[in-house]
Amino acid sequence: MNTKENPHNGHRERLREKVVNNGLNSLATHEVLEYLLTYVIPRRNTNDTAHELLNKFGTITNVINASPTELIKVKGVGAKAALFLSSLGQFANLIKTKPKTSVILSNVDDCVKYFRSNFDIGESEKLYIVCLNAMGKVIKTEILNGDCNSLVINKQIFSSMLVDENIGSCIIFHTHPDGEAKPSPEDITATQSLIDICTVLGVWFADHIIFNEKDFYSLLRNQKETITFKTTYPQFKESTMRQHAKFSK
Repeated sequence: MNTKENPHNGHRERLREKVVNNGLNSLATHEVLEYLLTYVIPRRNTNDTAHELLNKFGTITNVINASPTELIKVKGVGAKAALFLSSLGQFANLIKTKPKTSVILSNVDDCVKYFRSNFDIGESEKLYIVCLNAMGKVIKTEILNGDCNSLVINKQIFSSMLVDENIGSCIIFHTHPDGEAKPSPEDITATQSLIDICTVLGVWFADHIIFNEKDFYSLLRNQKETITFKTTYPQFKESTMRQHAKFSK
């Protein structure tokens, strides 16, 4: 009869007690993962799995931002655990991407700083439609999925987002996770269509900025290479025109 005590006996209970009494911050990095995994791996020791995950991905942030396909390759991670961890990353991004409506975007540099501070590039292409009032203050941000390194957006949905008398302008943020931070021919064509829609609605289309992990590309700053942004809109309010003049400098 083997009388040697399993060192992991009661370990889950001890982890939970630490969290209850002192919060997650009281746990070591591998213990945080170990603790979270207990909710989807009910009986098996999760300590080794936590170490395997950190050995492969390096940090907890990288773990929860990995896809289920990547996660399931790790020893000890099943389909349920992979989906759980990936969902934690998506949930964290949902919270992070809640728009900060007190921010004023006065120029391209403001836009780049706003994007880098609030959004992640992620693994899939995304479109962010940022709506501003006539003074350049962020009113709302809508997040859509993109497709195939080109700007794909339903024009009817886009128009419906702008039907608000408080919206004076809008900006498109567009991620290229696996490509260059430069527009494709399809991006340029689609941008022109969106500018035309905005003009009809009396909303100034301020810029379309493409991001990857390290770089960005503003179509406004590079309009000689892409398209020409109109500089006069007779139907616009005077405050919107002042914002346009300041932003375009």
